[in-house]
This record gives sequence, structure tokens and C-alpha cells, in this order.
Amino acid sequence: MPKKSEKENVRKLPYNVEIEQYLLGEILINNDTALDCVPNLKSTDFFQEENKIIFEAMVRLQASNKPIDFLTLTDELRLMGKLDDVGGEEYITSLTTGVVSAVNAKEHLEMVKRDSVLRQLVEAGNAICEIGYSGVTGEEAIVSADEKLKIISEGLEISDLEQCGKMAAAALTEVQEIQEGTVVNRNVYTGYKLLDAKTKGMKPGAVYVIAARPGIGKTAFALNIAGNVALDYGKRVAIFSLEMDSVSLCKRILSQRSGIPHDSMDTRGKMTKYEIQRLVAAYKQLSESQLYIDDFALNTPAQIYNKCKRLARNDKGLDLIIIDYLQLMNPESGVLNRQEIVAQLSRSIKLYAKELGVPIIVLSQLRRTPTTEEGVGGVKEDRKPQLSDLRESGSIEQDADMVMFLHKPKGVDSTQSGSLIELIIQKNRSGAQGTINLAWYPERTSFAEHPNQGPILEPEKTVDEKDLEPVANAPVKPQEFVQEDEVDDSDFDVENDNLDGDIPF
Repeated sequence: MPKKSEKENVRKLPYNVEIEQYLLGEILINNDTALDCVPNLKSTDFFQEENKIIFEAMVRLQASNKPIDFLTLTDELRLMGKLDDVGGEEYITSLTTGVVSAVNAKEHLEMVKRDSVLRQLVEAGNAICEIGYSGVTGEEAIVSADEKLKIISEGLEISDLEQCGKMAAAALTEVQEIQEGTVVNRNVYTGYKLLDAKTKGMKPGAVYVIAARPGIGKTAFALNIAGNVALDYGKRVAIFSLEMDSVSLCKRILSQRSGIPHDSMDTRGKMTKYEIQRLVAAYKQLSESQLYIDDFALNTPAQIYNKCKRLARNDKGLDLIIIDYLQLMNPESGVLNRQEIVAQLSRSIKLYAKELGVPIIVLSQLRRTPTTEEGVGGVKEDRKPQLSDLRESGSIEQDADMVMFLHKPKGVDSTQSGSLIELIIQKNRSGAQGTINLAWYPERTSFAEHPNQGPILEPEKTVDEKDLEPVANAPVKPQEFVQEDEVDDSDFDVENDNLDGDIPF
């Protein structure tokens, strides 16, 4: 059997120039077809270069609210300086030759888009092959390959207007289920009762921004929430830290959960046997939790999306994502300036939250603005953060479903245990705005709800833990543990998990 020549072995990309020409002719002879087809196509869906240029001209005409016909199209191509490139008026005329009606335009559009997708898949496959030969890490190769396929998939998603009856029926069913108590509530609760009352729980697909100036405690607050969600409610949480390493984050959580100050944990011989017992109990609870941490400093939104998608590919799914923090993330592609980078990152996170169906908490920096402002009579007053203070972005404010600011009021000494920090809710699409007073415990980088929630509070006032009502994130009271004389040194044998009995936490 004779061998095929090299020319015969070359496989052609999928395309049909005749269908492309026929579809363009259908658009030319029927304005209704133009309204239906032009918004649902891209110039890159056409294979032949002349057809790409002609469709670009059609898009420009429609954007200018002009009819698409032979005269307007040739004039637009002439203005673009592309009429000769497409073969002149003769080629435009040939497009309508033999086109009797546009009744089959929808089927022809689907054929053009099908060939376009197949060509993109072939090109993506070739690119993935190159990635495989390039010597990058397996993780990078998988992320790059997945991203290329995702771009193709996103290009297929085209929505249309629908009469609201269908959606209204779904809304009515949801309200009925809520009233009857039969709805499956997938909202995630933070463990801060006042915050949960305002949010009604963090909703799947929503983005929650926690912003603050440096050193106010946004990472600590996010870790408090993560600990409450994962340890108290048994949910699966993914934390992406672009600044702190995972060991440091775990030490913070251990301190928060055990109530042992960082100073005691980091000073040789300073921890008592009783404190060791509490620390081991916290370790045991943390080791059995569904809390995951990624401290890769160069994560992009696409990488975070792919990692979360893989984590969610089982029966347990994923309940909450925390990103610390937005301005440190790497962009997907080159852009002009920092504002555009942050806008791109913010938009990607919003899209991925909806696609994953998981609430995402994003931490953000604030602009360096004065902490006081001139009030009545020239008296300096405390300046609370505003949405305009979100660093390098109006897009964060636009994309977020809720924006919260952590704010240290004027005169507060945040080095004091129990000092006041305000949680200011300035944007809330699904609930009320307002301020929640928090008590800050710097010795273990932890927050609790302040017992005084009134509008007026002495700035220097601190609150002792014994004055607090028990909340999910408060450390366990001493009486819940065994007494010190009951603790043996072997209780700290974490490596062998040689714990003396089942220690409640």
C-alpha cells in the first residue's frame, strides 16, 4: 500500500467558507437577523480573513445604530480602509448571491460557531503539547492547560433576555421554602452573632471585602472567621495567604483557639503544663478540621480557581475561600497600571466566586489617608474609612457584595488587651449597614464581640474576657480543661499523638 505524501498527512482546521459567506449574506438582507446574530458572534469565529473584516465592519455599524446593508457596509469598509482588502464591492455583492431568505440563519450561525470552537480546541491542544515539552512544573502545566480550555468554555456562554415568569416562580418557591423551614441553607456563618445578623450568613457566589490600614488586624479577623467556620461549624475552608507563611498562620490559629498568648508560645520554658494541655487540644482540633492553607506568594486568580475546583471535587465540596490580600495577587496578563491590575483581579474573583458557588472573603489595603479630619470649630475629629479609600480601585467597591472596614478610633491604644476596634459595614447588598464594636486581644491576635454596642463608647475603654458572653471564637474557659496536676509531660507528644484521653475543646 503506497504511503501518503506529507501534504496528504496534514489535517485541515475545521472551517466552511461557504457557510460563513452565506451567513454574512443573510445578515445583509435581513435586519432582524443582524440583531439576532451579530451580538452572538465574534470576528474570530470566522476563518477566512475577508469574512473577519466584513463582520468587524458589521459590528461597528450596529454599535453606531446604523442599518446593515450593501451601501452602509461598503461605506464602513471604505472608512476603515479595508474595502480593497476584502475584494471590493464585487465580493460584497457575491455574499447575497443565492441567498433567498434568512430563515436558516440560526442554524448557519451554530455551524460557524461550532467550527470556531473546534479550531480553538486544536490550537489549545497544540499549545498544551508545547507546555508539556517546555519543562515547567506539573502544577504550572495543569493550571495553564485548564486556563486555556476555560477561556474557550467561557466564550460559549451567551445569555438572552427571558420573560420574568420563570424566575419569579423560582423566587416564590424559595420564599415558600424559607417560610416552611424546608430550604437547604448553604450560607456560611462567621461565629460573630451581630455580623451574622446583618449578613444573614455569607452567601454562595458573593464577595466580601475586609479592608483596613496596616496593623489593624484584618488578617487576624479573617483567621478568626476561618477558625469559627472550620472548627465550630465543621465547614471546609481554603485560605490563600500571599504574605504570611502557613506555619505562622497556624500558630495564630492555635493561639486564638487555645487562648495562650504568642509571647508564652515563643518564649522557652514560659508555658505551663496546663497551657501545653490546652495547646495540644487546640492542635488536635485543628488537625482534624477541614481547613486548608496555601501560602504560594505568586498565586493568580486562575490558579486559586483551579486549586479550589480540585479541592471541591468530592462529596465534601468547599464552603468558604479567604484571600489575603488582593493587592499582592499576580495578574493574569500584562496590563498598563496598578489600577487596571487591581480591577482585573477584582473582576476575576467575582466571576470565580459565582462559578464555584462559594463565598469569597478578600482582604484589601486602604489608601494612606489622614486618620483625623477637621470638624466643627477646627477641632480634629476621627476620620472613619470610606469606600473611596479602597486602595487603587473603584472596581473593588463595584464587584463586592459587602465591604467592611476595621477601624481603630482616635485615642484607642490597640496594644491594650480588650481595646475597641470598630467593624464598619459600609456596603451590604443583602442587608443593613452599620458598625459593630469588637474587642481586640493583641496577645493572641484575636477578636471578640464587645459587650458595649452603643453608638457612644469611651475610646480608651477596654473589656476583660470575663465580661464577654461566650461566642464561637472566644477561647475555652479554664474550667473546661483538666486541672494542672492531672497533666503529664507525655501529653505534649504531638508527633505520636499520645494524648492522655479525649480532651474536650
